Amino acid sequence: MTPSTANNLADEVFNSLVRLFWGARQFNQALTRGYGVTAAQLSALRILERRGEQTQSQLAGLMLVSGSTLSGIVDRLQARELVRRERSETDRRTVKVVLAPAGHELLGSLPKGASKFGAMRQLVKELPEHEARRFLEILNAMIDLLTDAAEGEPEGDE
Repeated sequence: MTPSTANNLADEVFNSLVRLFWGARQFNQALTRGYGVTAAQLSALRILERRGEQTQSQLAGLMLVSGSTLSGIVDRLQARELVRRERSETDRRTVKVVLAPAGHELLGSLPKGASKFGAMRQLVKELPEHEARRFLEILNAMIDLLTDAAEGEPEGDE
């Protein structure tokens, strides 16, 4: 690949990533306007719907968010009575997050296919395994770059 072709391709990939992030943000805002929940809150509700009650640490792990981030998500869902926190009968230190009837109702009101993230997941599932693994490697390398930048000084654009 010539340097010019590599630069053009890198620019196209970067522009597509920006469009992907922008689209995710727009989807999140539309979801909030239409249903009063964010994509993260919807993800928590869907996990509880599929898997049943979870501790906050289990739910945070499934959502790939920190405990403090998850706590804020659950606080907002609980304030809307979409979930409940319940103490374990056997271990009073353990608190489970449970999908409340209003949460079931909200999920039932969402049109099928409303989750663009689910559609993207399906798109990746349909890739040949070697392509999906390579895609994951590249995404993880990008995440590592962002994580390194977040821990240090921001780097300028070349």
